[in-house]
Amino acid sequence: MVEKQKFCVQELIPMGCTDTRVLILYPYELSNEPILKDNILKMTKVIREYIKESEMYRSV
Repeated sequence: MVEKQKFCVQELIPMGCTDTRVLILYPYELSNEPILKDNILKMTKVIREYIKESEMYRSV
């Protein structure tokens, strides 16, 4: 019997901060891994910076 893989979906940047929802998908068994939690925080910062720069570029 094949077991179905379970995944977690987490919202990185809420809709209120931008007009686009940014989600991350990862295997459920990694949900309590400290390195994953640390990297999600880092990704959020980088994505926010990218969105700000992109908005500045579009407004010029």
